Amino acid sequence: MRIAPTILLAPLLLSAACMDTPITPAHLGDNGKLRNHNWEQSLISAEAMRPTTHRASRLALTAVLAAEDGGALEDRAVFTHSIGEVFLHMRADGLDRPREVTFVWSYGDQQRTTTGFLHPSQTVSLASSHTIKAGQLGDWRVEVFETGLAGATLLYERGFKVTADKG
Repeated sequence: MRIAPTILLAPLLLSAACMDTPITPAHLGDNGKLRNHNWEQSLISAEAMRPTTHRASRLALTAVLAAEDGGALEDRAVFTHSIGEVFLHMRADGLDRPREVTFVWSYGDQQRTTTGFLHPSQTVSLASSHTIKAGQLGDWRVEVFETGLAGATLLYERGFKVTADKG
């Protein structure tokens, strides 16, 4: 039995025609995977040609640097070395869903980076913390970045000082 060459080429031609169709946010679910729809080629092409509008949400951050990890918080800019750990508490207004962020704690040329999330909330909550080691006196900085398609965006930064214990 002989198979016609056009029958063998048909699946290749059809798949090649679909490969150049851009996938838009309308095709993706909340988890970033393709939605389970039977999109027709003409619908996808029309969707790709239509200009999209994005609703910008204004993010407002409230932050407290404290010696306490919970309870009543006292915002500070200066900590004594014996405190042992500095806690960053944050509240993010204008979020419709949790947002992944990177916390960067800097002392001189040393940096510690951790990832976490900002969550929609009505109150400040513990976002990140850093242990102060022996001899790490002086100026510090904590920064919060969001990483997206355009690169890292600085959302928040704050400097603070660690001093020797009064003795």
